[in-house]
Amino acid sequence: MQETEVKFLEIDRPKIARRLMELGARKVFDGDIFSENFDFPDRRITKAGHTLRLRLKREGQKEHGELTFKKRLSKRKAKIADENEFLVRDYGKARRALFSLGLRPVVRVKKHRLSYSLGEAHFEFDKVKGIPLFLEVESESFVELKEYVEKAGLSMREAKPWSLRDVLRHYGRR
Repeated sequence: MQETEVKFLEIDRPKIARRLMELGARKVFDGDIFSENFDFPDRRITKAGHTLRLRLKREGQKEHGELTFKKRLSKRKAKIADENEFLVRDYGKARRALFSLGLRPVVRVKKHRLSYSLGEAHFEFDKVKGIPLFLEVESESFVELKEYVEKAGLSMREAKPWSLRDVLRHYGRR
């Protein structure tokens, strides 16, 4: 699947969430995510502009893992990537398998996420300790992304074609 996304920094969540609900959005997740990006010691995945991520998502008593590989295609007006993601039944075993392949965590992040779905777009409000709340808007194409950003009352002029790593760097975190 192709993923097209942008981030908005230091946003007004109540105002945007209210607008999304008025538009008919559904809340689809409200929980914690522990995420690790993996790479080889020579950083060949990162240097190629790709991401290999394992994450554990917890919502109440439910939890599941996801393994994702993203191949970056562009980072001009939006971050565009080919994304392959699948559920992982046993997070611990998946993590051990990555280690056995010689991969190591290069980025570790814990965040609280509140997610809404509106049509083909996803709105992810993320709170990482020590960083102001930010919003990620994701869709399958740039045209569609721009349409949903505007529907939510946001402006593409304020959109950042950034990864989470870029957000962390912006706020002086690595």
